[in-house]
Amino acid sequence: MTPYPLSSEQLALKALTRNLIDKLGGLDAAASCCRVGRSQLANYCSPHHDQFLPIDILQRLERVAEDAALTEELLRQHGLVAVRPQGSPAASILSGLALLAAEMSDLHRVSAEGMEDGQLCRDDKLRIERELQDVIRQASGLMADIHARLARAAAAFPGRP
Repeated sequence: MTPYPLSSEQLALKALTRNLIDKLGGLDAAASCCRVGRSQLANYCSPHHDQFLPIDILQRLERVAEDAALTEELLRQHGLVAVRPQGSPAASILSGLALLAAEMSDLHRVSAEGMEDGQLCRDDKLRIERELQDVIRQASGLMADIHARLARAAAAFPGRP
């Protein structure tokens, strides 16, 4: 049992832990692919316990589930975003820039809508934060794609600038 109330951020981690375990097929299924048993996993999900998934179990369960939502939430709570390189060799940098422009447009629209009453309330700020995360994710993905293209070009043509 927890001697103190969990914060909203901690409760979000508990809920995402439950979602991860459910995605794997429940407590028994999740326990079968990690080093702890069903009851310990239940504690990690429970808002009445102050225990959280150890990092090695988190990594294992997310890998098996092919879902990093819990890690992404941890990063979000620290003001960071996870970025997966996007794009294929056929995708152009210009199309990535167009997608970034669309995300920027969404950010501007949500910001303007939030200011229609002359002030930003908590919900407005959260919507802006979500849109800004999308902009950052798109820009970071585009940057990762550009770096991957440069690395492939350097490997194919060593010695060329």
